[in-house]
Amino acid sequence: MLPFENACANRLSHAIQAKAAGQKVIGFVGNTVPVELILATGMMPCRLAPTEGDLSASDQYVESFADPDVRQVFQMYRTGQLDMLDMLIIPRSSEAHHKLYLMLREANRVGLTHCKPPLFLYEILHTQRESSRLYGVQRTQELWQALLQLSSETLAEVASVNHAIRLKNTQRGLLRQLHQLRWQYKISSIDALQASVAVQFMTLAEGTRALEALVAQASPVKELGLNFLVRGVPNDQIKLHAALAQLNVNVLAEDDDWGARAGLFPIVEDDFNPIEKVFEHYWRDVPCGRKFPVDDSWFLDKLQKPEVDGVVFYLPEPEDVYGWSYPADLKVCRQHGKQSVLVRAPSNNPQAMMDQLKSQLDVIKTVRSSANQAPR
Repeated sequence: MLPFENACANRLSHAIQAKAAGQKVIGFVGNTVPVELILATGMMPCRLAPTEGDLSASDQYVESFADPDVRQVFQMYRTGQLDMLDMLIIPRSSEAHHKLYLMLREANRVGLTHCKPPLFLYEILHTQRESSRLYGVQRTQELWQALLQLSSETLAEVASVNHAIRLKNTQRGLLRQLHQLRWQYKISSIDALQASVAVQFMTLAEGTRALEALVAQASPVKELGLNFLVRGVPNDQIKLHAALAQLNVNVLAEDDDWGARAGLFPIVEDDFNPIEKVFEHYWRDVPCGRKFPVDDSWFLDKLQKPEVDGVVFYLPEPEDVYGWSYPADLKVCRQHGKQSVLVRAPSNNPQAMMDQLKSQLDVIKTVRSSANQAPR
């Protein structure tokens, strides 16, 4: 697990190494940026998801209740930590990321920054309408042209994009295998999540090789007392899973693309317009809080599996868009006879998170014990 541990702990290290070796690096935030287009141009995609650090250079300009990663990225941009990037792509797939783009643009305008790296707003709409699809295809073509201007290579569009699709689909297939192994108790939830997160900070080749080795080495792990799903705010840290494991709870899957949904839906190659196929994947298939109508089919399918005892709802304060679905989700859990746990403490407050988990799980375990002992 060492390659994955290192990548999670030092999330810019692979990008810095690639830059030092002469490769151009494209940074992005969120999960809806089409990394295949970056790969097709011979540049390295690097997802920005900082977890901690000094915020003194951002506190004066960014609200304290803003999403932690937004505050961190603003800090890194303003202090020059992202100068080595050749472009920073920000999708309009969440209100938080759109605000990040506007704040950075204003910071550039008033001279708070070096204006590096240049910003690109990837503005696609996630309403599932034909007009939104056509608009998104146009915006994706604009992104492709912007990337081509940065690339030093002469490219055949169809061949290069389809090649990138194949490479990324191979990695997606390994991620699907990895997360399926969890249901067979052949890998721990902690190791699976850490690997799934880490590959987003590694070069594609390094991440794929490390996944191949991890899947090949999978072996039976200890089964814990309860099996839960995790749903709520996307979580790129293993602290929640580690706390649950201490309380004898195994996480079978997470309803976000950092975890169990990372490898879903390979992209179909196309001999005429592969860029359109790439766009449609990120518009239609990737989990996104702005997708409408909302598609909860993945969650409902997993919830009804007999192995699943319940759901941990990870909704750290301040209230997030994901919290709006909590009342309806709780009702569905009860309809299916599943337990639920609500976590409001953030992962950077592990003691409070542990306290919330333990108090609720103790009640669940007591009720289950009483039910098993009752005469029939």
